[in-house]
Amino acid sequence: MQINFDLGADGDNADQENLMNMVEERALLPTHFRGTPEEDAAEWWRRLNTYNQFKANDDAAKLCLAKALFIEAAYDWLDNLEPQKDTYDHLLRWNVR
Repeated sequence: MQINFDLGADGDNADQENLMNMVEERALLPTHFRGTPEEDAAEWWRRLNTYNQFKANDDAAKLCLAKALFIEAAYDWLDNLEPQKDTYDHLLRWNVR
């Protein structure tokens, strides 16, 4: 599948650049994490860390993104991590257990 980014003569370079940035960003964003045995948690965390580096996210943004991507059993796990879910680093520590 090929995507045509040519916006024609009326299109402006800023629009093309914004579109390319959105496509690039979406390609790097990890999928939701469900916490199932079939998922590779280490790979998911690696992709999340890569995305955070790409976006130059601060710790608060990293934590918000991780929480937003956890669904189903993973969200239940996260919801029960009191108070160890207060920072992104705390979540990373729980990942290695």
